[in-house]
Amino acid sequence: MFNTIVALGYLVKDPEIKQTQSGKSICMMRVCVSENNAKTKCFIDCEAWDKTAEACGKFLKKGREVLIEGELCMSSWTNKEGVEQVFNTLSIWKVDVIGGNATAPVSEIPHDDELGF
Repeated sequence: MFNTIVALGYLVKDPEIKQTQSGKSICMMRVCVSENNAKTKCFIDCEAWDKTAEACGKFLKKGREVLIEGELCMSSWTNKEGVEQVFNTLSIWKVDVIGGNATAPVSEIPHDDELGF
């Protein structure tokens, strides 16, 4: 089975960087992939890890157009009321900044093959 998603869209807020208990960096961001004049909008919650996360947090800002590539992941848990909750994210391994006014060259955001995974 092949689980790869490629999407072009705009960041709807600044990326948020956090550290796991083991010290790994994780960057959470949300991308809108709908046309500007679409009646309904499609939002994708994304996460990047380690060096890619740090670079995204440093170079990406709300409103930036990005081309993202990653794997669809699903998390599930039971809330306090006993109802099962499901959350889908795109675990990103590649990010390209689109447009001429990027704050960093595309080459400065490490891709999966540069990270040694």
